[in-house]
Amino acid sequence: MNWRGLGNALKNKYTAVYILLLPVALHHLVFFNFTAEHDFSILKAAPLISIFPALIYAGLNSTPRERVFKYVLNSLITLSIVLAVIGYLRVNYEKDPSFYKDIGEEIALLAGKDEVVFIKADDFRIDPQLIFYAGRNIAPWEDERKARELMAANGAERGIVFFFENGVMGHMRLGPPRFY
Repeated sequence: MNWRGLGNALKNKYTAVYILLLPVALHHLVFFNFTAEHDFSILKAAPLISIFPALIYAGLNSTPRERVFKYVLNSLITLSIVLAVIGYLRVNYEKDPSFYKDIGEEIALLAGKDEVVFIKADDFRIDPQLIFYAGRNIAPWEDERKARELMAANGAERGIVFFFENGVMGHMRLGPPRFY
């Protein structure tokens, strides 16, 4: 590999890499919990992830050894694209595509505007598409004490808990606490 050719190709292009890298790196460091919690936080790094390998690839000359390296690199790029498509299809079409829409619309229909919505399920994730179709935020159910704390924090006296039993969704309502 002719590193001199790579150096010439990247000359004055490191500025673009630094401009793309620095804000993303600072954001990930400063807001570490945000990055750890949210799946889409990595999207800020997409320009860097796509441009930097292209700069390296463009810097390769055409000696026989580098042609082999380019062939291997092309094979890896093709393989990663195929695996990304397979991963996308598995994540998005593992369940029926209308799964989240049906559940979200039922939540929107049954939950009142003055209620805090909870979902109680061990193997169910509250995904953004569910929140979109429900038209409101949804909290995971932990226990009644924590649910009442969240209701109090939101100034709500009532809540509704959705749960799944044998593949069927049910719900129960939480009213104001009763003192006997």
